[in-house]
Amino acid sequence: MQKALQHTNPDLFTVLLAHEPDFANIAKNYPIDVQLSGHSHGGQVRFPIVGHLYTPAYAQQYIQGKYELNKENFILYVNKGIGTTRLPYRFLCKTRNSCLYISIRFLNSFPLLSLKRSKPIRCVTCACTGFDIRLE
Repeated sequence: MQKALQHTNPDLFTVLLAHEPDFANIAKNYPIDVQLSGHSHGGQVRFPIVGHLYTPAYAQQYIQGKYELNKENFILYVNKGIGTTRLPYRFLCKTRNSCLYISIRFLNSFPLLSLKRSKPIRCVTCACTGFDIRLE
């Protein structure tokens, strides 16, 4: 992370694409505002009350949806994606492919990125699936 951020301005709104959601435990200690991840497939096989049965390594703590860390100064969003891991099927876990349109002009009304809204945007990119991000 230090190498990826070494020539950047920490006052800019920063989005990190990191395939493994549990990387948020490291990323939250850096000047990053939002991390978008996949890898967990939302648990892939889910049962009522029990929840998910299996997630791959580095997707044990954060499985799906939005998480607010560091007193809401860091947001993690984990996409369920469209693929599978190990087992070639899903059960009670609908697929999801997210498309995020980030508009500097309308950033204040975008609920996922609802913190530090006055900051300009930059993207730090690592390999990630399930997201199509367009800056306008």
